[in-house]
Amino acid sequence: MKSSDITAEMVTIKEKLDVLSTELDALVEQFQTELHSMALSWVQHEVERSIESHPEIVEGLGDEKLKTLKEKVHFLKSSLPELVKKEVSDKSLWPHHQVPPTMGTGRDKDEYFFLKSFRAVISHLGAVLDEFGLLSETPGHLKSWDKIGPGKFRYINDQGIGSLASQSVNEFIGVFNEYCDLWRKSEAKEKEYKKVHAREKYASV
Repeated sequence: MKSSDITAEMVTIKEKLDVLSTELDALVEQFQTELHSMALSWVQHEVERSIESHPEIVEGLGDEKLKTLKEKVHFLKSSLPELVKKEVSDKSLWPHHQVPPTMGTGRDKDEYFFLKSFRAVISHLGAVLDEFGLLSETPGHLKSWDKIGPGKFRYINDQGIGSLASQSVNEFIGVFNEYCDLWRKSEAKEKEYKKVHAREKYASV
């Protein structure tokens, strides 16, 4: 096979990769909308769970502090669109924009992009719950939160968030696998091209 033939194949592969990349971009953007809805539902459920798990603490807070708690929870909920955008809008961190493409991102290669984004958004609730003494766990239950800095917490209990009920994520995984197969083929063709081109150049002098 001539280097010109390989170049033609590489162009075809590149065109297919561009089409798939555009499709994957759209699915990540769709995920942002779904993430807001999922995070809103999760925050509401977690607040209710924390209230029910700490009846004595809630009773001791009094009406004014309970009102303040509700206000801060409401503010967090209203801030979710901005928090989601902050976590997901950096395209350089999207799985198909990694080199090589990977579902993990940054230093957290063991946690895939979508779950990491979800965890980062919902973890903002930790500071609110901690302020009112609602982070302590019932004896015998799994630890749910880690303190990672002054006023900062990370939700670590994977129960309920281990698999995201997201249509966009499910579709993304299928297209992403196809994209990765093509990306590996493109890499192999590039290596093949360099070898063949070097041989042709040597033969031409």
